[in-house]
Amino acid sequence: MISAKLVSLLCLGIAFGQCDGQAQQLSQKPLPPDTLITLERPGCWRGCADYVVTISADGTVTFEGKANVRVKGKAQTKISREKVQLLVAEFMKAKYFH
Repeated sequence: MISAKLVSLLCLGIAFGQCDGQAQQLSQKPLPPDTLITLERPGCWRGCADYVVTISADGTVTFEGKANVRVKGKAQTKISREKVQLLVAEFMKAKYFH
């Protein structure tokens, strides 16, 4: 499972346009329509945050706060397909799937 810190750093880099040329080249490949990136943080006995964030190929970002989070329930927003492609390219560059 990928760490929340890595996902946060990847998302911030993409959001603020700080991805390097290699990731941008990888991001030119079209994404399969069933692409789904999920980050799940289960709660713990010490009161850890319990939430799920998903990003779909079309750029839909869904947050579901379950416990010990500022916002409980579901919230949705949208990012560009290009930003989703950059995020996937960063996973590939980090060799996450190897």
